[in-house]
Amino acid sequence: MTALPSDPANPQSPPPSAPPKPAAPAKPAAPVKRRDFLWLGWGALVSFFGASAAATARFFFPNVIYEPSQKFNAGQASSFDVGVSTKWLNVQRVWV
Repeated sequence: MTALPSDPANPQSPPPSAPPKPAAPAKPAAPVKRRDFLWLGWGALVSFFGASAAATARFFFPNVIYEPSQKFNAGQASSFDVGVSTKWLNVQRVWV
């Protein structure tokens, strides 16, 4: 016959422990008040209109980069020898 762990006849078994107490019920979350819900709605609406106004204002500024034109007149083709010319390297940063 085998002894159960909580058997009083078995001196090495630990004494039975008390059953765990049930956890205290958690307090229910406070319901959202109507006033708070309306503040949230108005805040979202104002945020939307603010973002729309910022996007509209951004629309009026052009997307341009103010830099010199990439096109230039290099001259007649007959003025260049066969091969690479470094005539425009310092001014336009190109080889012809």
